[in-house]
Amino acid sequence: GTEVTLFVSGLPASGPEGVVVHFGGAIAQVDALTVGASGVAQITVRSPPGEGTVSGSVAPVLGRASAAFGFAYDPAPSGAASASSSVTSCSAGTNATVVITLSNWGSLPGVAHTVTAGGVPYTVLPLFSDATDGTRLAAIDVPCTVGTIPMSVLATQGGTQYTAVVSPPLVGSLAAASVASWYPQEGPRSGGFVVDVRILNPAMAGGSVVSVNAT
Repeated sequence: GTEVTLFVSGLPASGPEGVVVHFGGAIAQVDALTVGASGVAQITVRSPPGEGTVSGSVAPVLGRASAAFGFAYDPAPSGAASASSSVTSCSAGTNATVVITLSNWGSLPGVAHTVTAGGVPYTVLPLFSDATDGTRLAAIDVPCTVGTIPMSVLATQGGTQYTAVVSPPLVGSLAAASVASWYPQEGPRSGGFVVDVRILNPAMAGGSVVSVNAT
């Protein structure tokens, strides 16, 4: 649930077990309760699952009158969830730094998401998450291979499972070979002169330099 901080006056000094906090008809988990010198209690709770706007209450176990508050749950996402990536192409043999943004996802702050890229799962936390702007996940480094690298996202909260396929997918390709050097760089007009051309071939291990004798 969402971490909620309540400030309530008139509560007796006690630990978290000294109060019962309701969100509508559901009881919230109380993580901490401290009473300052001013007599105002600071209570940290976790909201239980719910929807819409609910009336809440803080009831001391010792029987004093309860304090009321209101809480609004984020609206449920409308339409199908979707996911997009910050990059859609990469060079084979390198790592692609991918940031995924989710839409129609709801608000899942602090919930671990599983991103599967090319069959490999990554556990990722959201950088931010709200019902309006969606959810943006922390960056992951995906090893780039030749061809399409499918990616999907999975998250679970309160028994509800959220899934989305990243579209368009990440596509890896081979980088083009390039001339690293050649020697000599001049020769006779009659031709037949041996020139050593060194070609950088990214497709080989470590991007090896290949030597070719040309006449």
